[in-house]
Amino acid sequence: MFGYLQTSPIYSASLFFAVIIIGKTVVFLDDDDQTDDLLIANEVLIKAGINRDAVLHPLPDTDILQPAVVVMSSGTTSVSKGVMLTQRNLIVELQALIQYKPFRENGIYFHMLPYSHLFGLLGEFLIPYYTGGTVCFSEHKLDLFRDLSRFKPTYLLVPPAIVDSIAKLLDTVPDPSAVTGGQLSTVITGGAFLNEQSRIALKKHGINVYIAYGLTECSPVISIERDGMERAGSVGQILPICNVKIENGEILVSGETVMKGYFNDTQATNSVIYDGYLHTGDLGYIADGYLYLTGRISNLIVFDSGEKLVPEQVEEDLSRIPWISESLVVRSTVASEIRIRVYCVLSEGTTAEESTTAIKQVVTKHVLPCYIDRIVFCHTPLKRNAIGKTDRKAYEI
Repeated sequence: MFGYLQTSPIYSASLFFAVIIIGKTVVFLDDDDQTDDLLIANEVLIKAGINRDAVLHPLPDTDILQPAVVVMSSGTTSVSKGVMLTQRNLIVELQALIQYKPFRENGIYFHMLPYSHLFGLLGEFLIPYYTGGTVCFSEHKLDLFRDLSRFKPTYLLVPPAIVDSIAKLLDTVPDPSAVTGGQLSTVITGGAFLNEQSRIALKKHGINVYIAYGLTECSPVISIERDGMERAGSVGQILPICNVKIENGEILVSGETVMKGYFNDTQATNSVIYDGYLHTGDLGYIADGYLYLTGRISNLIVFDSGEKLVPEQVEEDLSRIPWISESLVVRSTVASEIRIRVYCVLSEGTTAEESTTAIKQVVTKHVLPCYIDRIVFCHTPLKRNAIGKTDRKAYEI
């Protein structure tokens, strides 16, 4: 029997410990993912006293090696799957992050990431609870800068796109506290490329931006930056609890934070965990204990000639063009032949004509000009998923 949490953040936080204490499994899903296997504990049932016959039979002892939570993966490995994590997975991860910093006691956190995504559950619920922090919830529709001014958080866990937005606003207002609330000191980000200029802009105002890297399947953090230990281009130092190696360019992980498996899907579990390691599907390398990402195997574009392109590397180079705020390189097909399509979000006042030459110069450093299908210019942000990652699948042709 499982506890299914799909409710307001405050209800979810209360229910989380309640379900764990009675020896059940917490399942975070979206409304469309409900199944008959789950005990539904939403706001209606909470107010009705929940289903007592179903839940009030606690186990004699809670087994820390049995699934404590099932969290849906982001779907970056293929399709979204239920990741089973044990209490030990979460506790080991939690303790490592507290010891490794940059999380400190008595922080003020503003809730932005949904608890149905593991980094939100860990960073905006379990870590504040463990360190005596305070979590602030918006009572209305999210209005980031209004809420920052109101709650004055010291910590933010946000995708890079939000970091960029904060950086741009800081350059336009005489009083930075009108943007951040005045007490913001630490921003944790990950899941996509971070514009280094945005990090520099926040640093000028005493705000440190740290990059973290991980997967839901690894509870989730594998590496993270910390005070004075940043390394340009890396995603931080590997946590001591994670055993990481590179095999054929792919990042492999073993250790006590690796998931128990995918819920009701042994085949999918065995396809990513074998030979003692979880195969992340991410490409990268290690240097002096720092982890560097170069792309994802699933995003790799292989042309008919056999040549290969890592789109993330092109996107990183395009991000250095001052008037391009976002870019995306995806696979396309022209007359049954593999090509690439390049999407670029231009800054206000920039024309496509003046940008085309610069973009082609960057792209052709990585691939022959004949492989470019077309360049698409946008003046609105690229589509993103629920946790702020660019939705590549929405642009693939």
